[in-house]
Amino acid sequence: MVVLEVHEERMPAPAQAEGASAQDESEAVVEAPSDAAIVTPTVVVATVVSTSILGLLATAFLTNEAWRLPASSAGLWLVGFIGRTKETTDGRFQRGRIMGYLQANPGCHFRALMSALDLSNGQTTHHLRVLEREEQIWRRKDGRLIRFIPHR
Repeated sequence: MVVLEVHEERMPAPAQAEGASAQDESEAVVEAPSDAAIVTPTVVVATVVSTSILGLLATAFLTNEAWRLPASSAGLWLVGFIGRTKETTDGRFQRGRIMGYLQANPGCHFRALMSALDLSNGQTTHHLRVLEREEQIWRRKDGRLIRFIPHR
């Protein structure tokens, strides 16, 4: 913190040499302000408010399946530019697991499906998108959740 101004400074007068004049007594030594950063309350408040707003937006985004699922799909689309792998039997196996779970629990939402089958967010998003494209399942938005229902 830098003190920019001093009010009513009272210090004992130093002993003067015999040749000092009255004009020297009235002169004060003023130091130039240092280059240290000055943090004002406005900067602190602006930092706290902007960080809080960004935190609230991130929380709203991460807890809303209707926003998170398309964002995951967009991320998978960008990964598609890196290289496409051939279809494996594991992919068909995982989609079979998803279909079996959805037939036993129709209307299951994304997060419950992901945790029940112990799949990652990207895996679940990919396989659900493939199943939707093949018209084996369809989705329904239910508030903040997305529910998946198998075609019969």
